[in-house]
Formats: sequence, C-alpha cells, structure tokens
Amino acid sequence: TAILMKKTKSLIIVFLSTCYFATCFLSSAQATFPGIKIAHWDPSISSDRTDPQYLIVQDLVQEKEYDAALAILEQKAKKKSHRGTALVLKALILNEQGKYLKALSVIRLGQIIQAHHPAIHFGFCQINRNLGEAELSKRACEIAVQQHFENPLSHFELAQTLMALGEMKEANQELAKAAELEPKSSRYHYQRGLIFSYFNDINKAEKSFLKALFANPEDLDAAYQLAYTYAISGKPGKAKHQILSLIHI
Repeated sequence: TAILMKKTKSLIIVFLSTCYFATCFLSSAQATFPGIKIAHWDPSISSDRTDPQYLIVQDLVQEKEYDAALAILEQKAKKKSHRGTALVLKALILNEQGKYLKALSVIRLGQIIQAHHPAIHFGFCQINRNLGEAELSKRACEIAVQQHFENPLSHFELAQTLMALGEMKEANQELAKAAELEPKSSRYHYQRGLIFSYFNDINKAEKSFLKALFANPEDLDAAYQLAYTYAISGKPGKAKHQILSLIHI
C-alpha cells in the first residue's frame, strides 16, 4: 500500500508539473480593462460615468468587441477633441488587443490634452509593463494606486509590475490589499497562492487557492494549482480528488 501511494503521488506530480508554469504565466498575463471609477472623472467633475456611449463601450469591451468600441471612441474623440477620455480609453483597448506601441502613442496624445485624467497613469502602468519597461510601469502604477487607493484593480496592476521586477514580497502585499477590498474576487487569492508557492510556503499557498475556489468554484486555474499543491505536499488522496473535480469545472 505504501509503495502504491508513493507511485500515485509521483504520477500526480509529474502530470501536474508538465503545465504548472504555463498555467501560472497565462493567468498573470491577463489584461484588465478598468471600470468606470478608474476610467472616468468623478461625477462632480464630469458626467462621463453616465454617458450612454461610454457605458456601451464598457459593455463591448467585456464582450471583446474591440473594433465596435473603438468606432464609438473615434466619434467621441472628434466631437470632444478638448477632452482626453476617448483617447485614453482607445489606448486601453489597444493595450487589450496587444497593440502596445500604438497604445502608448495614443495615450500620450490623451496626456497632452488632459494630463491629469484619472486613467492616464493606470494606462501607462499597463502599457509600459507590456512593453517591458517595468520601472516606468512601476512609477505609473504607484501613482495610480495613490489616485485610486480604494479600488482593488489599482493594487492588482501594481502587483503585476512588482512581480515582473521580482519584488514578490511587495507584490503580495498589494494583492493582500486588493483581496481586502474585494474579497469575493478569486484572482487576488489565486495570485497570492502563486507567490506563496514561489516562496515554498505550501500551507499558505493551499489556503489561498482554497479561498480563490470559495470565491469562484469554477476557477480552473485555482483548482489546478490546488491539486498541484496537494501533490507536492504529500497529500495524493486530496490531489487525486482535486484532479477528478477539474473534469466537472
């Protein structure tokens, strides 16, 4: 029985480890388009947050209908050339599409028009990171956090850049803040689990992946990482059960 358990554990670890790093990097690379509280001015300054066309843009981006969203923003930019919002949102969508150099060019135009737009630094945070300019990204991310301290997404984006710089402890602190602000989101717990795994703190990694699954039982990445964590921590029974549960997600 002991030999069988040992073989089972070994097989599970081999199976899971074949795509462990790919799964981590795939999750970390996801872009995050900001909601209206980051993307638009406060209602005391502008009515953009209730503008029907901007709300349609948000919906289109969620559905990945990027070209349709860009078409609306092109018209908005022509009608309100003195406002930077349409250009900033266009840059963020281009970033979602992977057109990073074009996104950088467009957001710089938006910055010329409205240097203090609430989403400018958030945009530079994402775009510079995707261009490999991690230090520039970090400075922009830190400003974005100052501007939107109560928004978990700003902390999440800073964490992504800190991870790119190898500042894992600091990244985990930002993720902890994001999780505190939005405990029902699985991705912050999931990312924390990855960092705990990086530090070989398996118990905390396991707890984080469990929190992620509690927040979202259909989080495939968290379920997979939990199975891997069970396998490497000498819990082949739980690992096998978790692998079988993946079939039903």
